[in-house]
Amino acid sequence: MTFYRDDFWTIWYDIRYFLRNLFYLRHFKWWWQRKWRGFDDRELWSLDFTVCKFLVPRLKVFRESNRGYPVSLSSSEEWNEIVDKITWSISKWVETCCWIEEEDRERFDEGMELFHKYFFDLWI
Repeated sequence: MTFYRDDFWTIWYDIRYFLRNLFYLRHFKWWWQRKWRGFDDRELWSLDFTVCKFLVPRLKVFRESNRGYPVSLSSSEEWNEIVDKITWSISKWVETCCWIEEEDRERFDEGMELFHKYFFDLWI
């Protein structure tokens, strides 16, 4: 069997065509997942980052529109400061792509501890 130059290009074209269509099939799969369940598999690759991206704009609006504060606190100003610390920590996580510098670590940890403590108080 003799291998001709045209055979090489035919095989190369078939491989490229297959890979290109495989890429588009993946996009179709993600589109279908978004339509069917509201999110696609790409959001699961780094779920912490996805959840934080979801939270940041909602926490900012929550801070502007909150009408009360937890019973354990003494004022709404104190609650706003706590929400600001939580928002800063989660925003920092998103901005730095899950990498917190050493000089920001203490402030970040404080905000995340407050998020853990007041998670069930995030309602209007």
